[in-house]
Parts: sequence; structure tokens; C-alpha cells
Amino acid sequence: MRVTTSLLADAATVCDGKLYIHGAGWDTINSSVVPMVHPSIAVVFVLEVDPVEEDQHRVEIRLVDDADTVVVGVKGHVGVSDSSNVVPGTTTNLPVALNFPTVTFPHAGAYRFVLLINDAELHSLKLSVVATAG
Repeated sequence: MRVTTSLLADAATVCDGKLYIHGAGWDTINSSVVPMVHPSIAVVFVLEVDPVEEDQHRVEIRLVDDADTVVVGVKGHVGVSDSSNVVPGTTTNLPVALNFPTVTFPHAGAYRFVLLINDAELHSLKLSVVATAG
């Protein structure tokens, strides 16, 4: 399994195996107030999965700061539910969209969303919070 695409957005969802994304492609939040609350952040990944792999994988997505302190996180499972439609010997794309409402950033600085599959870090996506003059 590998990540082929990752990005941050204002909102995202998966429907019928397709991603629907709003306000995507940014990596910086500017704020005149820190700590600050961001109203909504969506994390989007496209996973390339070999259907021969086990059907379900434990997945965890954490937002951590530069000291690896967890700000917010979620756990679940992902997998190919029906591999009968996949041509043998090929991989398939598995889109994942997670929305985090009202995320509180305790300080300005570097953050990252970390994607763990079966407890191993597979990918991370950087995010900066910049304190601006009010």
C-alpha cells in the first residue's frame, strides 16, 4: 500500500469511490490570534492498494506538532471491500477523506497530519500555523 495523493482542504467526502473536495491544496494557516481555532480541515489521501493484501487495515490519522504532541486524531479501518472487480495483478485506488471540525492549534509553528497503517507511519502531510500581526 502506498499514498499516491494527499492534500488539505476545507471539506471533502467520498461518494461512489470518488473524491469531492472543496477549497483544497493549501498548507498554511495565518492567524492574528494564537492559540487559534480553525473551523474545519479535511485531510484527503488516495491509497494505492493491492487487492491481494488483507482486506482490512487499521488506520490512524493524527495531527501532531513539531514535538510530536498529538493535537487531534482518529482511528478506523480501510480496505478493498470487493476485489472481484479488480483485474488480477493490478492495484486499485482507495480514496479517503476525513473532516476535522473546529481544530484548536495551541501555538504557531510546524504541524503535520500523520497517516499510520497497521501502526506504521506510511505518510505525513505538513501544515504551518503562522502568527500574523493583528
